[in-house]
Amino acid sequence: MGAGASAQALPVLSEFAEGVQNLNNTIQVWGSTEQGRMFRRQSMIKWGLPDKTGHELYGRALNALKQLHQACLEHNTVDTHCRMLRLTGCSSRQIKNALTLFFQLSAVRAPASVFAGIEQQQDKYRTLDLRYDAFFASVIAEKFDELPGQINMLSWNYDDQFERAYSRYLNAAGDQRVHPEERLGVYSKFSSDSQVWQFDPEKFFIYKINGTATFRKPDGGPWTNASGWQLQTIDDVLSAFYLAEDTTKAQEESVRSHVSFSWDVEDQHPGIWAKVLDALKETETLVVVGYSFPFFNRGIDSELLHAMPKLAQVVIQDRDEAAAKIIAERMRQRIPYDAYWCPNGHHDDIVSGMQEIRFQFHVSDGDFFIPNSFG
Repeated sequence: MGAGASAQALPVLSEFAEGVQNLNNTIQVWGSTEQGRMFRRQSMIKWGLPDKTGHELYGRALNALKQLHQACLEHNTVDTHCRMLRLTGCSSRQIKNALTLFFQLSAVRAPASVFAGIEQQQDKYRTLDLRYDAFFASVIAEKFDELPGQINMLSWNYDDQFERAYSRYLNAAGDQRVHPEERLGVYSKFSSDSQVWQFDPEKFFIYKINGTATFRKPDGGPWTNASGWQLQTIDDVLSAFYLAEDTTKAQEESVRSHVSFSWDVEDQHPGIWAKVLDALKETETLVVVGYSFPFFNRGIDSELLHAMPKLAQVVIQDRDEAAAKIIAERMRQRIPYDAYWCPNGHHDDIVSGMQEIRFQFHVSDGDFFIPNSFG
């Protein structure tokens, strides 16, 4: 899964700067509502910040979004900005917090229509990309908590669209005992020793390669609202962001973002990575949704593909067939064994010393492609 898999809810890289600016505008409008004014007046004592007011949190968040927008304008992508920070020895803590702020506010923002009497440009994004909802409806056969073990998800995305979509099922079932993240088997490079120990390759799991744009407690668990699940309101997100920005505490004692990049190798728990690679060895079909195999990620992508010796079919889903073929060519360069293309109509095949790999292009920006072989 790449950024295109969440395009109904979040901007792809080419539209990211515009998306950040639009969200900034939305939060400024929210600040003019009765709810926003009330938040700005109140003390943050319930968040352990008795000497702070909501106004200070609000202003700091707007400034962070402004800086994120500027970084997007000055670089090819926000990733290249963060790569520059890494190469020049600068801290990326603030930009990672700003990215998390953006993703979490995007998931809780209200549509412009709720701001009665205030004019605002219509937001084209949903808080939830409904294709995730359709995915669960399609792959769960009998009961909401019986996830299919023959499916593994690899995601380069930072968002928590999977978790927010599945939380609907838990809410409908009245089952709030366990966080959606734990129910879904969500792992990342930040996974703890206990999570690594619990990993079961025979069960459904989601591995977030670059971490996730959520604020985390010092023990690694998600920083949540009073319900114990995801942050649900703008107030929740602004408060969590401010706590993550608190530099008076050591990093291991503070709320922090779990955004990471492929070059942040020091964040990687070696145990979980080894288990994920081992779990992929039975993979026969790989569906690529909204991911372009960028040069930045070539090392990890090659490792993942090398871990799939039984891979026989690749389905690339994209709304444009020409773009899908470019993605296929980039992917071919990541396959770590000698191979050559065999063009075949709407398919391109790779013949390798191991086996033939058939490429299929699913030209659609609709529901995620599910192979007929599933089930």
